[in-house]
Amino acid sequence: MSEIVISELHKVYGDQIAVERLNLAVGAGELMVLVGPSGCGKTTTLRMLAGFVQPTSGRIAIGGRDVTRLPPRERNIGMVFQDYALFPGMTVRQNIAFGLEEHGASRDTVRRRVGEMLELIRMAPLADRLPKDLSGGQQQRVALARALAYQPSVLLMDEPLGALDQQLRENMQREIVAVQKQLGITTIFVTHDQQEAMVLADRILVMKDGCIEQLGSPEELYGAPTSLFTASFIGRSNLLRGTLCESHGANAQVQLRSGERITARMNGQGAAPGQDVVCMVRPERMRVAQTGEDPAGLNRLGATLQRHLFLGSVVEVAGTTSQGESVTLHVDPERAGDLSVPRQAEIVFAPDCTFAFRAQP
Repeated sequence: MSEIVISELHKVYGDQIAVERLNLAVGAGELMVLVGPSGCGKTTTLRMLAGFVQPTSGRIAIGGRDVTRLPPRERNIGMVFQDYALFPGMTVRQNIAFGLEEHGASRDTVRRRVGEMLELIRMAPLADRLPKDLSGGQQQRVALARALAYQPSVLLMDEPLGALDQQLRENMQREIVAVQKQLGITTIFVTHDQQEAMVLADRILVMKDGCIEQLGSPEELYGAPTSLFTASFIGRSNLLRGTLCESHGANAQVQLRSGERITARMNGQGAAPGQDVVCMVRPERMRVAQTGEDPAGLNRLGATLQRHLFLGSVVEVAGTTSQGESVTLHVDPERAGDLSVPRQAEIVFAPDCTFAFRAQP
């Protein structure tokens, strides 16, 4: 297991900054996921780690060794691509053996390691098939085994599940986590799918415009985002616009555009009274107040509930405020039958689950 330490990593293409002074430490055996919108710098960062792109400046160390200027084959890194990159004329066994042979392993070592990898990915019965005779998930498992066969110190994965259907993608997510934990290999995984990041990661790095927006565990990013960007990018969220009335420490009083006054936690860069703010509440943190209920201590918001959408484990109830802002609630299917639509409703939610951020220009 090897730690990765990135120091002041910087990449410029012409007059465009792709990655800006990035500092990051990935612990030995950690699975870190990089997420962010297209063009945020996550894939460029991964390609600099792999040696496919040279940084403009900065340093990359793996296991305490400076690899910044080393070619890819000298970095002891395994790489898994979105398109699998299997050799079509080679069998499963030959594809897995390829990296070992390129690294000069003996015939006995190749035979032993290929056998271990086939058992690890549970594909020994398919060892002599060509890639064209495999499903997408099977091809991805072969690509993973090939990357791991010569025992790299680090595994890099660039959106490897993007071409799979949803069910197969979820199955492969579980397989990747199981293999990664079993081997204890330090892994960086790039994806544009924030749900995938939540499933896989020990920690998630959210990137924006080539910089780190927030770094933390999935629970931290979902439950305590430090910026409006993270709050809206990670998970579903309700965004309610208003004006900051007053704040005392982390507690803020906000006048919503719909007229209600609510209490929220002020996160990230603060705002001054009178400035515009955006409040974020997760859909599962909102509920409809019962008839005659006096929800003391809770925030209240009037809304028109308009439709139900059955999502399996939850029912999504969608509505709008008096100012036309969308609100979404996630309700247990057994309770959703009590929420007829369309109807007027009072929505309640706790102040400690409500986060306020200074509105961006």
